[in-house]
Amino acid sequence: MPRVTVITPTFNHASFIADCLRSTTAQTFGDWEQFVIDDGSTDGTGDVVRAFRDPRIHYVRQERLGLCGLPQTYNRALALGTGSLVAVLEGDDWWPADKLETLVPAFRDEGVVLAYGRQVCVGRSPLHPPSLPDPRRPLPRDVLFNMPVGRASVTMMRKDVLVFTGPSSIVLRRASLDRIGGFRGCAGFPATDYPTLLRIGLLGRFHFEDRPMSYWRLHPGQATQVLQATREKHLALMRRAWIVVREFHAACGARLGLSAAAWSDIEAGWERDLWGGCPIQEGRRLLAEGRLHQARGRFRRAARTMGRFARLIAIAGLGASMVGASLEGCYRMLGRPYYRRLTTGGFSKTRQ
Repeated sequence: MPRVTVITPTFNHASFIADCLRSTTAQTFGDWEQFVIDDGSTDGTGDVVRAFRDPRIHYVRQERLGLCGLPQTYNRALALGTGSLVAVLEGDDWWPADKLETLVPAFRDEGVVLAYGRQVCVGRSPLHPPSLPDPRRPLPRDVLFNMPVGRASVTMMRKDVLVFTGPSSIVLRRASLDRIGGFRGCAGFPATDYPTLLRIGLLGRFHFEDRPMSYWRLHPGQATQVLQATREKHLALMRRAWIVVREFHAACGARLGLSAAAWSDIEAGWERDLWGGCPIQEGRRLLAEGRLHQARGRFRRAARTMGRFARLIAIAGLGASMVGASLEGCYRMLGRPYYRRLTTGGFSKTRQ
């Protein structure tokens, strides 16, 4: 069996990193090396890691790069590793003892580029973890196993799917990571698993085990919880994810074999579920109020970030803002909700 390089990014995980490391040293598959990349912790995380005397665990401290520097952090560990397989185990998560023993044999098939299982969301303690229900609906077998190759990537582009599991649940073939230039990122997007897995899905099949392969700890300092603490932060995060999808489609669309209609469906899903027409709605309201400069800013944002139909509306809004016109008469004629002035001087949306 090949050696596995385990990449463990960590920041201020002094309360959790011992559970993480105990789960690797307890693995029933023994040929692994673990690189703990400490992103400038200030809480004694390094002291906890150095207390482990297992020679397979290597501690590396770096200056703080933050969440948007995760691709660099992951790739630093990748460059240090010697394994032909790569697994991720974030510093506040942990594995079942047979995780590697279960997934590594899948790579005897040269066509498999990724093996993974389910992720279980748990509370603070690994003792009797309270499993949370998986919010995602079951996915078809061809998606889970990426057959034909690219099927999983197309599905991950949808707003209602995204990634199938967490980064701590997967094992990757090192050669496949090398082919895509290592772990991928997107400017301003604080995650590396999503852009990386989109591209890995173009290279070969997946192997899926329908059982927990990682335990994802939820706690107040956990990065995802911080990013999603408010609706505004969550929307900002998802808007960056939409940029990841658009860049991936622009770079790899020909290899995906997506029809124009299928891509339009993906665009519509993002616009409906994420944007909800927000930049255009704001632009229309500002235009109706006569705040032309601010309205132009909203319409420009919509023209840059939204799908083709919304871009047409945004361009019309830009034109209207140049001459001080309003779009609300058109919406009223079409029987769509429109803005009307209230007696208080503000504006309200109505169908009347």
